Amino acid sequence: MFADGLDLDTAEHIAGELGLVGDPAGALAHLVDASMIDASFEGRTRYRMLETLRAFGHDRLVAAGELDDANDRLLRWAWDLAGWIDRTAASESEPDADATLRREVRNLAAAWRLARAPGRFDDAVALLVRLREACSWRDLIEIRGWGDELINDPELAGHPREAEVLGTAALFAYHRGDPEFAARLARRGLARATSPAGRWFCLEGLALAESSRGEWAGCRRHALEAAAGTGPR
Repeated sequence: MFADGLDLDTAEHIAGELGLVGDPAGALAHLVDASMIDASFEGRTRYRMLETLRAFGHDRLVAAGELDDANDRLLRWAWDLAGWIDRTAASESEPDADATLRREVRNLAAAWRLARAPGRFDDAVALLVRLREACSWRDLIEIRGWGDELINDPELAGHPREAEVLGTAALFAYHRGDPEFAARLARRGLARATSPAGRWFCLEGLALAESSRGEWAGCRRHALEAAAGTGPR
């Protein structure tokens, strides 16, 4: 369930997925008038469920055996949003991506907690990697911490995307001012890379770490090697 409310576009998208009839905007307006949902009109309008109703809704989902489906929907929403942010942050619409990321960070964090449940390691990796570039240059410390969480998870060893996670954590370590740790992670990832993306992530992290330490020959070599590859996408 969304931890920090949602906007009308998201509500309409979810209603469409569920096949609900009627107008979502009208339904939300009715719930606001009935004091069952709070509406915040600061900037983009957001709708938040009262905590008592959230708890009631959670219990009803459990009783109906629909909690897993609801959690899956939140994870799919987060994964799709992270992909949009990743693409848009590299375009002329970067300010929109930045605003959306900051607005939805609590909902993304709720999805992350779901992704850390047993059996969902692939979901956690996908969410981290998709937010990698957008979060590395922003003061979103909580999301950067997800990288450290995954590199300490036993499930990472031998995972097909192990190098992507290690390269992501290396980039985050560089940005928090720890080039030594970044270099170690990047080298560890390069030794395990099985995909162009994993290798690219680790080469980038290693080149940045070397630039921080004044190791210009290595920085140049690894930066050029990364540039000669296919890139992260």
